[in-house]
Amino acid sequence: MSLHVRQAQGRFTGMKVFFFKSRTGNMLMNSRSPLFLLTALALLLAPTIAVAAPSLYFSHNASRSRKLGGVTMDKGDVVRLDMETGVAEKVFDDRDFFDKRENIDAVDLLSNGHLVVSTTSSASTDRRSNRFTSGDLIEIDISGPTPLLVGKFLESGQLYTTTEDINGFSTGPAGSFLSTVDSSPAVANSISFDDGDTASFYTGGPSSTASLYFDEDTVFKNNANVDAISFLSPDSIAISTRATEWMAGRKVRRGDVVKLTRTDSGWSFSEILFSGRSSNLGFGRDVNLDAVYISMPEPSGGLLLLLGVFTLVGTGRRTAAR
Repeated sequence: MSLHVRQAQGRFTGMKVFFFKSRTGNMLMNSRSPLFLLTALALLLAPTIAVAAPSLYFSHNASRSRKLGGVTMDKGDVVRLDMETGVAEKVFDDRDFFDKRENIDAVDLLSNGHLVVSTTSSASTDRRSNRFTSGDLIEIDISGPTPLLVGKFLESGQLYTTTEDINGFSTGPAGSFLSTVDSSPAVANSISFDDGDTASFYTGGPSSTASLYFDEDTVFKNNANVDAISFLSPDSIAISTRATEWMAGRKVRRGDVVKLTRTDSGWSFSEILFSGRSSNLGFGRDVNLDAVYISMPEPSGGLLLLLGVFTLVGTGRRTAAR
C-alpha cells in the first residue's frame, strides 16, 4: 500500500499529528499513540518479512546410496530437506534403531516431534524384543542422539477389517488419519479401497469411521499406485507415485512429490513440490520415494505482528467512524 504522509499542527493541543493518505481514505493518528508506533514498526518490517519454505521429510528405496543436500542417504534413512535452501539433514538412521536394515514405507511427524514410520516387511528392535508387521505404525522419539522406541502408534487392524500393509500414512485434523495400502482391495467399514486410493479415518468419536478421501481413478490416466501421502490442509494433499503417471495431460515421474487441490469438481493437479530429477534440489535422476511428509511453516513472528497491526488499524477506523 502506497502511503503519503503530511504533517499538520494539532488545532487544540499543539501536538503534531500525521495524516496517512491512501486509496481507502485518510487515517489520522497521533504521533505519540501506540497505534502510530506499531504501524510505523510494521511498515519497517514489511520489506524484510519472508515466509519460510516447507520442509520435506522422506525416505527412498533405491538399492544404492543417494546424495542430496550434502547428505548421503540409504534406503531406511529419513532425511529432512529444506525446500528453499536445498540443505538436508538425516533425522533417522534405521541402523540405529532396527535389528537389521529396513525399508521405510510410510513416514509422518507428530506435533510432539516424534517420528511415525511403517516398514515394508516385518521388523524388530532390541534383539527381537519388539516385533512389528508391515501394517504397524511405529512411534519413535528422535530428539536425542539415538532414536528411542515410544511404542505402536497404530496397527492396520485398528483401521481396516483385515491386517494390511500400510503404504502411506498421514495424520490430519485431531482424530483423523489418511492411509494407503499395498494390496487391493482393502476393506474398512464395508468400503473397498484399491491400492491407489486414499482412505480417511476418523477415530475421535465413540467408533471409528472410514470414507474414500482420494480416488486415483478420477485423477490419473492409468491405475496408479500411490506410494506416499502427506496431509497439507482439508483441501490439499501431497502424493508420490511408484511409477511415472499421467495426470490431466501432465507427466508425473516417480520420485516427484505433487500437490493436489480439491474443489467442488474433485481433485486436480496444483504443482510439483519436489522433483527427484532436479539437479538443483533433487538427486539429478528419478528415485522412487517410498515415504513422504511435508512440514508446512508457521507464520513468522514478524508476519503475525504485521497482521495484528493492520487488524488494529481496521478496528480503530471502524470505531472512529461510528
